[in-house]
Amino acid sequence: MKGIQAEIYLLIIVIIWGSTFAIIKGVLDQIPTFTFLAYRFLLAALILYLIFWK
Repeated sequence: MKGIQAEIYLLIIVIIWGSTFAIIKGVLDQIPTFTFLAYRFLLAALILYLIFWK
């Protein structure tokens, strides 16, 4: 991977990671914290299941 390509990928990751704080703040105004966490971990579990399923 070239140096500039790696930096572009890192920039994209930083933008996504930084924007999640604002999104989560807005979501937590609408639904309870534990409901949000349940959805978040359910989504993560489904993604991991699809990745590691044989």
